[in-house]
Formats: sequence, C-alpha cells, structure tokens
Amino acid sequence: MEMTLRADGLTTKPPSGSSSGPPSLGATMSTTAASRRRRTYGSISISSLELTDDEHDLSIPEKVAAASSAKTPPEDPEPLTSDFSTFINLFKSYLGVGYLSLPHAFQYAGLWFGSAVFPIIVIATVHCLHLLLQSSRELSRRHKLGTLNYEETAQVAFLGSTPVAQKMASSFSFTVRFFLVTMQLGLCCAFYQFVVSNLFQFVECQMGGTRVTYLGYSAIVILPMLVVSFIKDLKTISYISLVSAITQLISIGVILYYCTAPDISSSKYSSLPAIGKWDEIPLFFGITFFSFEGIGLVILLENKMKNPENLGGATGILNIGMSLIAIVFFALAFYGYLAFGAKTAGSITLNLPMSSGLARMVIFCLTFAVLLSFPLQLYVPVHVLLPFVITDLDSERSVAFKECFIRVVLVFSIFSLCAGIPNISIFISFVGAVSSSALSFVFPPLIHILTFTPAKNWRGKLVILKAVLIMTLGVMGFATGTYTSLTRIVAIIHGPETWGTLDCGGHTVPSKHPSLSPPIV
Repeated sequence: MEMTLRADGLTTKPPSGSSSGPPSLGATMSTTAASRRRRTYGSISISSLELTDDEHDLSIPEKVAAASSAKTPPEDPEPLTSDFSTFINLFKSYLGVGYLSLPHAFQYAGLWFGSAVFPIIVIATVHCLHLLLQSSRELSRRHKLGTLNYEETAQVAFLGSTPVAQKMASSFSFTVRFFLVTMQLGLCCAFYQFVVSNLFQFVECQMGGTRVTYLGYSAIVILPMLVVSFIKDLKTISYISLVSAITQLISIGVILYYCTAPDISSSKYSSLPAIGKWDEIPLFFGITFFSFEGIGLVILLENKMKNPENLGGATGILNIGMSLIAIVFFALAFYGYLAFGAKTAGSITLNLPMSSGLARMVIFCLTFAVLLSFPLQLYVPVHVLLPFVITDLDSERSVAFKECFIRVVLVFSIFSLCAGIPNISIFISFVGAVSSSALSFVFPPLIHILTFTPAKNWRGKLVILKAVLIMTLGVMGFATGTYTSLTRIVAIIHGPETWGTLDCGGHTVPSKHPSLSPPIV
C-alpha cells in the first residue's frame, strides 16, 4: 500500500480510482485527527491511544499508523550523542546508589547462593535489554514509525498483534508509563536520600554535632538538586556523567581496599551461611533487580545516538558496558559481605571507619558523584510526563516553561517522599519488586513474543519456554519481594520508634531521624 506523509505529520493514502471498499486512511484520519491530541517531546510523539470504530476496520499497519500518528517528529534540538557519550551514560545509569546495598543483599541471600544467582540475574537482564531493543527496531522498521521509546514499543507491539491484544494496547502502554515513572522516581528518591544522609553523616562527624536536624539537611539539599535537574540534554549530561563515573570508580576501589584489607582466611568463608533465610531471600532479588534497573533509559539512549547500530551486537556498547558493571557490582557484593558478615549494613558505606580521613573522603566523593547523577535519572520521568501537559498550540517558550515546572514539581515531590522514608534498604527492595521486575523481566519477553511471532516448531516452542521462564522470574520477584517489603514496612509503622546513630570514630551522634537498623544509607 502506497502511503504519503502530510505536512502535519499524518499518514494518508492517495485515493484510488474506485469509490468502493473501506475508507482510506486519509479519510479516516481527517475525521479523527480533531479528536486526537498529538503531543511531541523531542523525538517522542504520543497521541491518545484509542481507536475509533472506523479505525478498527483498517489493516494492522494502518491501525499502528493511526494510533501513533505515523510519527515523523519535528526537528529535535537535542544534539545526538557519540558512542563514547552513550557508553558513559549507560555505565553511569547503572552506577547509582543501589549497588552500595548489594553486600547487604548477599547477607539476605547467603554467600554462595547469592554468588550463584547473581550471574543469572545479570544474563537475564542483558538478554531482556536486547529483546526490547530488537522489538523497538523491528516495529519501527516494519511500520515506518521512526524511533520508539519503551511505552510506544509496547503499544505498537500490541496493536500489531491479535484483536484481543489490540484492545489491551492502551492500558498496557499506560501500565508501562506508570511503572517507568514509579521506578525512576524511586531511583531519584534513593539518590536524594543518599546525598542527604551522607552529607548529614559527613558534617556531623566532622563538626562533632550541630543543631541542624536531618529534615533540615533534606531541605538544604533541595537547592543543588534543583540546579542540576535543569541539565536537560544527554550530550551535556554525558560530560558530568564522566566526572561522576570516575569519582565513583575511585571510591569503589577504596571501598574494596577496606573490604579486602582484613585477613580473610578460609574460616571466614565457612563462617558465613551458604544460603540465607527463605523469608529474606526475596529482599535479595528486590535489591539486585533495583541495582540493575536502567531499561527505561537504555532505549532512549539508543534513540539519541548518532550510530544506534553500535549499541547492540556481541561486541556492542551494551554488552561491554553491562559486563564491566556486572564485574564491579559482584566484586563489591562478594567482598563486602565477606569482610563484614552479619554486620554488613544497608549501605556498605556505613561499614567504613569514619575515624579514617580516607573513608570520609569516600563518603564525600560518592555524595558528589550521586548529586551529579541526578539529572540522568530525572531524564526518564520528565520524558514520560511532559507530553501529557503540552499541546501542538504551545510555543517553544511555553514548552520550556512547562518542562521546568515539571522538574521543579518532581524535585519537591522527591523531597517530600524522602522526608517520610527512614530506611532506604527496604524502600529499594519495595520499588525493585514492584517496578523493576516488571519492566526488566516481564514486559520485554512479552513484547518480543508479540513482535516476532514464534514459528510452530520446536525452536518456536523453545523461544516461548525461554520467555515464560524469564517472565516467571520477574513475577516471582514481583510477588515475593512486594509481600516481604510491605511486611517490613508495616513492622516499621507499628513497631517502636528507634533512632539511628552515627559512628564518628570514638563518639556517636544521634541521627535525629527515625529508622530501623541499619539507620542511614
């Protein structure tokens, strides 16, 4: 079917010589365009996801074009990124704060059970990233739609499938958006609370105590968070991500030095449980899932690349970057738990001797690096939420104002959430169980199956079996992790109020913030 592109971005079919047959796409779109509000942000064009009765009679490609407005977005002012910039942003997107809780996750799982399951989670995570990227590229090529983000890939995959799946396209796309925003806001909250708590720890230990409360430190941090949140494009973000990544890698090296400095003999290995308690193992999955959550940003990184074909492949940016990340994370988790055992804190930074100037410098460097990482994590929720508040009638100045307003609202919302969440370890596990497991392990195999319908032979059955196994892993992590996390949250709410303390090398300082042990990350 020959189709042409109109100046307003709608796809039309030239009239045929016959007046009989179903209405042309151009005629259908002309009657429905007025009722469909098209929203554009950068390379993302989103319309309302409902098809009219006339559009249900169209062919599958026409339905996709109708629901997606045959997206050919206006010129994007955001500069494209190089392979190196993409690698830095990819590496830094995973090098957040969740990995500092991985030694604590190994305490939940047990030394050898955690060591055995950790590589499986890494392989499944990277595989699902490839599944989503393959689906996005294929759907874009098949329906000539341009670049697709996560929620659009899900929408188009459902619209191009069975009639039952087509009816679910709108609700599924909304679900993906909801989980993306929830997950990224959870990450941002973790970043915010990490900066606040470590700034509090650093100042209180250095000055021997002040009259500023923990909530006061939370309010102080709003200003620098607002400043960095206005860094908008990925190319600029890649520069500060490079500084942040180098700072964090040096800090991780120092942490590993502290973890391996004690004499770790064979008796140390045997003294730690090989497998953790069954009611705590789900917390291991929740924290680990959360530490490897970056799937919402990865597909946006590809869409902003000068050479997107270099992201995938056996020796592509994705595999190289994720391999390095997995090695760093496993070393920190294994040796961190091996060094501190049952005393492993919710964040490995709490196990550092604050009497040491080097340890205090690590805290300061990590806090600075996480602060610089904040705009990268805020990129996804802004990207998802902005299309809901702008219209085609908005000028560039109006769009810029609304984007700034959303960023300010998000930062203050994150501050409000962090003021009421005392224990980041349980919070990380809860968000990881709810959002990360679905986005990373449930949705990508499902989208891939809908995009590439498996053949009805033994190979096709193996593909379906693999997808079911991965999705089962995600569902189990979702269900058990959510239940365990909620149980612990209820215990916090109804239990006796406790107060955290800081070890400042010879003296302790009350945190003035209610928490469970470990008190502060």
